[in-house]
Amino acid sequence: MQRRTFEAEAWIMSSISVKNLQAAGCQEVNHEAITDPGVWLLRKHVQTTMGHIMGSDASHTRCCSQIWSTSMFLGPPSLWITINPCDLHDPITQVFAGENIDMDAFIATMGPDADTHTGCKPS
Repeated sequence: MQRRTFEAEAWIMSSISVKNLQAAGCQEVNHEAITDPGVWLLRKHVQTTMGHIMGSDASHTRCCSQIWSTSMFLGPPSLWITINPCDLHDPITQVFAGENIDMDAFIATMGPDADTHTGCKPS
């Protein structure tokens, strides 16, 4: 909410009742516009807030919109890649996920050495 509209919008949203929400739910199911101004305003603020929550549908829609608008303004990209590391085996992804991995000793604990891996016995 903006400071200049806070009191008016708070007054409108304070009039929302369960009956208003149920009616708006029926309108939503029937793909109709929400007619109650309080419920409509509440929905608008929830959608705006969801746009700032990483991973929500609204933030995904906002990111897609930014990508398309950038492509329209600057032209389409010549090369488009998406880096998606395997989250089961990638140590960086595991660190971001909160796993305690000692990155200094990671190579030593990574797995069998080349001789063991190839089946060759050291001489």
